[in-house]
Amino acid sequence: MKKRKNKFYSLSFILPLTIIFIFLILIFINSISQNHKINLNLNGEFPSLKPASLKSGDYPSENYCEGKNCDDNNPCTTDSCNEDTGGCVYKNNPTGSRCYLRTEEHWYGDKDIYGYCDSGSCKESCEEAFGSGFENCGSGCCASGACCKSGDWAVCCNKDETCEGVSGYPWCKPKPKTCEEKNMKSCSATWRIIFHPYSIVICCPKDSECGVYEAYNDDGSLRARVPFCGKPKGEKCEEDETLCYTSKAKGDEDYGRDKSSESYQSEDYIAILCCGPDEECVTVLDKDGKETEGKVCSKKECGKNEKLCEGQAINSYQKICCKKEEKCSVHPNGFPKCG
Repeated sequence: MKKRKNKFYSLSFILPLTIIFIFLILIFINSISQNHKINLNLNGEFPSLKPASLKSGDYPSENYCEGKNCDDNNPCTTDSCNEDTGGCVYKNNPTGSRCYLRTEEHWYGDKDIYGYCDSGSCKESCEEAFGSGFENCGSGCCASGACCKSGDWAVCCNKDETCEGVSGYPWCKPKPKTCEEKNMKSCSATWRIIFHPYSIVICCPKDSECGVYEAYNDDGSLRARVPFCGKPKGEKCEEDETLCYTSKAKGDEDYGRDKSSESYQSEDYIAILCCGPDEECVTVLDKDGKETEGKVCSKKECGKNEKLCEGQAINSYQKICCKKEEKCSVHPNGFPKCG
């Protein structure tokens, strides 16, 4: 006859082991909770564990862009990476910007073929990029009959402007009486290139003062002079404005001076250039991309129904505001323009 097992004996053996096992689990869970914080996501996502000794602001920001290549091999977009999300961002280059198309082989050597950007794509001709009524002008595009070229440089002139240019410096000059018709006054800056007087003219408000910013060569000789619409001597910039440049010379006087001239050394001035609250004072670059002593005001933000249009190449520091429905394009020399 078999003996029956004692149930009480089995329970007395298993119960202490169970209690010990549960106690060890509690100790383990407690040790984890002391070293980690459980951040519950209210959106129902799986909670993440973070060391309790660190505050949320102490975590080093993760760079999601490290080692990521966002280059889409498109010459008409500026590529970047969003460090917060790791996503690639592609911004269309201004319409009319130069873009590389291909290289052709010829008996005299290889020749690179360039086109013009339009809405993020590279078009081979100005007519293809802008439509009929446009023509190639230097390294860019202009409306037919608007091309103003001197040497390797070119700009596009409006209907109320004439083309002026000498020794590779093209400029659009207001036609006679244009400033008067706009109820403005004419402001000019004259300088010499190889003994030839060269005058740049702009239209300014009647209550402004004609100032001139100047660029000099490394040896101190005058390189270029450009007029601007400034405030007359004695006036100051408003509280929300920034003093950008002080002009010491009149437009049609001292146009042959250099840094050693008496008028340059003088503390006297003619006009000041003030930048508004939506502008910033930037340094002018010469044709070789070198910084000059000239300063201009460039837009840094635009109004509600406007968008910022940036220049390219040596005019990359230039920014203007265009209407949202207008195209942001560039002159052949990289200067920004609307439409």
